[in-house]
Amino acid sequence: MPKFQAKKKIFKQDKFKSNGKGSGPAKKNPAFMHKKNKLNKSIQRNNKNSQNHQVNGKKNFKKFNKNDAPANNKFQKKSQDDFEDNLSNGEFQELQKSTAQAQNKKQQIQKQQQSTKKPQELKSGNNKQKGLKKQNQNDDIQLGGDDLSDNVDIDMSGEEDQEYSDIDIDQSSQGGSEKDINSEQNEDDDNDEEIEDSHNESQEGNEDESEFDEENDENFKSEVIDKLQDKDFEDQEEADEEEESELQEEENEIGHIEQEQNIDEVKDASKSQNQANTVEEKEVINRTHLAKYWSVVLSQPSIYTGGRILISPNEEFMASIANFRIIITDIATRQIINQITHEEEELCNFAIHPSNKFMATFTRNNILRFINLETKETIHSWRINDQWALDIVFDTTGQFMAIGCVDGFIKVYDVKKGNLTHNYKVHRGSVTKLLFHPTPNKLHLISVGEDYAIRIYDLVISTVLKSIVAHTQMVTQIIFSEDGTNLLSASSDQKIIVWDYTNMTKQAEVLFDEQVEAMGYLKIKAKQNKKNIVQSYLVATGSSGILKLIDITSNDIKIIPFENLKTHEIIKIMTLPKKEQICAVTVEQNVIFYSFVEGPSLIESDIIVGFNDEVTDAKFCKKQKKDNQVFEKEKEYVVISTNSSIMKAVELGTGKTHFIKGHSDFVLTLDTFGPYIISAGKDKTVKLWKKADNSFEFKLLATFIGHVEAISSVCFGPKTGKIFATGSEDQNIKIWDSSNLMARSHKIQKPENVTSSKRTVSAHTKDINVVKFSPNEKLLASSSQDRQIKIWDTETLSCKMILKGHKRGVWDVNFSPVEKLLASASGDSTVKVWNLEDGQCVNTFEGHMGSVLKCQWVCYGLEIISAGADGLIKIWNTKKQTCLNTLNKHQGKIWALDISAYDQNGKQFMLTGGNDSNFFMWEDVTKEEELKKKEEEHEVLIQQDNFKQLIRNQDYINAVKLAFRFNFVSKFHQALELMFHKKDFKNEIIYSENEIKQIKKNNEEEDEFEKNIRELVTNLIELDINKLLIYIRDLNTMQKSSKVAQRLLNYVIRSIPIDDYQEISKKFKVPKKPSKKEQEEQTKIPSDSEKSEFEQLLQVIISYSKRHAERMERFIKKSYYLDFVLKKIDLLSIQDEENNNKEHNKSEATNKA
Repeated sequence: MPKFQAKKKIFKQDKFKSNGKGSGPAKKNPAFMHKKNKLNKSIQRNNKNSQNHQVNGKKNFKKFNKNDAPANNKFQKKSQDDFEDNLSNGEFQELQKSTAQAQNKKQQIQKQQQSTKKPQELKSGNNKQKGLKKQNQNDDIQLGGDDLSDNVDIDMSGEEDQEYSDIDIDQSSQGGSEKDINSEQNEDDDNDEEIEDSHNESQEGNEDESEFDEENDENFKSEVIDKLQDKDFEDQEEADEEEESELQEEENEIGHIEQEQNIDEVKDASKSQNQANTVEEKEVINRTHLAKYWSVVLSQPSIYTGGRILISPNEEFMASIANFRIIITDIATRQIINQITHEEEELCNFAIHPSNKFMATFTRNNILRFINLETKETIHSWRINDQWALDIVFDTTGQFMAIGCVDGFIKVYDVKKGNLTHNYKVHRGSVTKLLFHPTPNKLHLISVGEDYAIRIYDLVISTVLKSIVAHTQMVTQIIFSEDGTNLLSASSDQKIIVWDYTNMTKQAEVLFDEQVEAMGYLKIKAKQNKKNIVQSYLVATGSSGILKLIDITSNDIKIIPFENLKTHEIIKIMTLPKKEQICAVTVEQNVIFYSFVEGPSLIESDIIVGFNDEVTDAKFCKKQKKDNQVFEKEKEYVVISTNSSIMKAVELGTGKTHFIKGHSDFVLTLDTFGPYIISAGKDKTVKLWKKADNSFEFKLLATFIGHVEAISSVCFGPKTGKIFATGSEDQNIKIWDSSNLMARSHKIQKPENVTSSKRTVSAHTKDINVVKFSPNEKLLASSSQDRQIKIWDTETLSCKMILKGHKRGVWDVNFSPVEKLLASASGDSTVKVWNLEDGQCVNTFEGHMGSVLKCQWVCYGLEIISAGADGLIKIWNTKKQTCLNTLNKHQGKIWALDISAYDQNGKQFMLTGGNDSNFFMWEDVTKEEELKKKEEEHEVLIQQDNFKQLIRNQDYINAVKLAFRFNFVSKFHQALELMFHKKDFKNEIIYSENEIKQIKKNNEEEDEFEKNIRELVTNLIELDINKLLIYIRDLNTMQKSSKVAQRLLNYVIRSIPIDDYQEISKKFKVPKKPSKKEQEEQTKIPSDSEKSEFEQLLQVIISYSKRHAERMERFIKKSYYLDFVLKKIDLLSIQDEENNNKEHNKSEATNKA
């Protein structure tokens, strides 16, 4: 029995060292066998040569003595010198013979083992065989080289493998059965005894020593000690070291080959264990980093927040007002191509010039400008005193511009000359609409006011041609037909009147069933009786949001409504004659393009989202495979819900937006499963949608009715999707069955109503914020404003656990994908991790400045991403309990957070949205950022070496440039100090009189060194004046570097013209203009926060420069005292000398006498 235990222990050690988890069947690698045979031959050749060289005895002594460490360290140190002096050739030859006999005996044992083993035993006890082979291999190596155990051992038991419970490596090959081990034990008892002895020796510090070494070690040491003689082996030692290094290289190669074999075996075993989870296993294996860095790859910025919006005359771009700026958007790509701002002024109106190159703008401080769109330069500007421009228009030629003001004035300007040409005041009240006649020869201007009157002006003769009052309410819009023969007016009195412009008589009158808010006139090409014709259509709409098509050319005027295109209230209609399209602007700031088709009819062709309002939820949607059962883990589009009854589906490839209409009130929450979408909101209903296979059409399958308050959360079962849960403000949780509807989704023609849920429970005492299924759908977690988290059994909806610990309402919960953990986000600014086995809180993450609204697991449970009311997204390492990164792209509460699965390229994406009306899609760029950092660090090291070389060569100017370019602040100071020191040293050299005369002659020419410094400063200013001034500020704050800073500042001031300082100040950030309340609360003296960065920077430089000047003044004053003392000392020395001279003279006189 002890022998069996010894064998088993050795087997486990070898198995652990090979791969850490067990391995599959061994595979013979030809390269490995070739290396092994080559190594054995070199060992045999070395043994033969050792018989003729005494040094081999010393080497073998070292091997065995080394293997006995640490128990034999004293013996090794004591006998080493004696052995080098006392061993003789004959005695060593006898020693070699005994070792050769032992080696032959060992080889016979190996052959006997190989011949007696059966195939079944080889298969079941593969790891044991591998351990014995490794021991035999090490025995061979020990005779001619170092031990290979360090090279062959492989440790694959890393942290990641230990953390994922979903990866199951094949354990069938971790050890042979007891029957196989016993049969092998009976086959060779001698071998078992040797293995047992070897294991006992390995516990003392020599785990890989062979049977031969164990049996002969003590005899060998005693023989060596008895035969020690004096010899000199210095030259032979060098040869031995060379041979040992060659053998070590071969051993390393064998170790690498065996390591590759072990890795392949582990991979094969893991694949054969569970083929159903191969995709997830690949994801775990491919994940080699934590998702620390994220970059925005898709966003929908606000381009229209209300006010004026226009299509350019060439129909290529759209201009709109957003947050008091003019945003110019390319219609084809839906990308922002330009922005117009006037410093701190708020833009409120504009008009596009017919040439598409100029624009007229009007700001809130009553300044009218005519600007160039490309250069953004103001060509002309006019101040309109106390008059607000409600409308701005250009004539067809683009020479004249007219504005209609609040006080009833109409002003006309010549934009080429920049002067006012006409000024009318005819209307009572504000002028709401202006329109020039489309014919260039006619300078006619039409105006509409609050007095319901339509007036026509002839600008050539400066008179009012006609004034008409035909409507009984406000005129909402006036338009011309393309040829200018007809004028159309629409009003809130539900009438559209067609006027004959030649005599301004009524040609037709269209009665609407609602107030007319907007209309457009368009001619399109059509076919009638196989002939090409041109038809004119009028498109109008009201508060209902239904577009209505009117053929005003026929005698029988018919109104064709398009109820299938119903949307929110339309406030403006624009026409695109070249593209035969109309553009409708809704009250929700969405721009919808419609195209004409045969019929005639209208279809929705494109949507540009101007403003998202508050984003309440957002989810990724996956592609559907052909089998209609499994969904690829790839992003295809995202679904977004805002403060609207319409959801938006955004294609990720093109950015195109599609509407999903069906709810009657705001949508608060949604979830996706393949092509299916569930949504719920304030209308107290849940709707189930399905996307068409080849288009972005969403069919409503059913409406689920049961809750009596707004529904705050919905969640699909993540495993099958056949059930979904809802949580409501009525404090109830319901589980619904959607499997039947999904199975017959292709047969459903009309939406069905479902009123009975599968299970219902009264869950909390306050509003429910979220419900979430576990990955296997067996558990359901819910959280509420009552500060509690409850875990429910999905089948019975019985409460299994209540988690308490948050101090405020819990906004979100999420199950870990790999462990029995739950993450929760709360209004107490914390994220907690709960152990679902005992209900204890295991981690608490603090860092948000407000409520934490969302949390998600990332990287298979290694990270948690949280989003809060402070607009911050934080990434937490769950193992180290640290915050890895903080993303601050949002400016308000973040209500939406979703993480995509890994795609085929190993990429992961994140979706966020909040009440700042922005949603962003982020991409995990951790690998790229880490690689970029390594490259930057490598580049920094290279440039630091280059800097040192420039300093050695005394090329200080290029050293300063290099340090400035790569932000080496200390090296920048060092190079400047050396450069100025060189200049000072040059000036301090003492010259002869002739040299001084020559210098005076050359004083008129600028010193070359001084010229180089000036060029250097000019170059630094051109590179980055902002950074240069910041460097000067930082260096000036320290006494040690203030001298360099002052001299550099002197050169900078003399190098910049006075007129350029204004342009430099514009490069720095300017604080936001305070509101009226803040202006009233301000004191007369402006605070530092109100100053620009440029002013604050100069203020710091000036204040420290004054301190340095005062310090120099004090130093100079103190130096006067030193001069005074030295002069006094000189006077005393002179007096002493005079006294000495007098005494000397007296003594001489006395001597002479």
